[in-house]
Amino acid sequence: MESTVSPHPLRILAVDDHRDTAETMAMLLRLWGYEVLYVLSAAAVLREAARFCPDLMLIDLAMPEIDGYDLVRRLRQEEPFMHTPMVALTGFGDEVHRRQAFEAGFDEILLKPYPAANLKQLVEKLGLVRGGSKFG
Repeated sequence: MESTVSPHPLRILAVDDHRDTAETMAMLLRLWGYEVLYVLSAAAVLREAARFCPDLMLIDLAMPEIDGYDLVRRLRQEEPFMHTPMVALTGFGDEVHRRQAFEAGFDEILLKPYPAANLKQLVEKLGLVRGGSKFG
């Protein structure tokens, strides 16, 4: 019988400037079997992303200095991240913020506060693409 568990867990880079939120998200993702690096700023993402080589990024929109919109625009210009799935984490669910997030380069939006089940469902959905075109 073939195993359905990947020998290499999905690598997720999570960024949120609120330490408790970032740590809780990372803890949940690790409990579900993912390899997680969490950072607390966009500057840390820019330093760590190439080293960590994430399969998926979860990015808070409302961060000081460099917000999530600018961060994803910068990342989309770098070869390794042009096709990496990126999820915007935000408390703003109105149409203007949704449109801005998609225009900046996000693939999905997860509204805060999100139930753990919604986070898991979204990561599983994006993780299924891993063997296909996005993850090669």
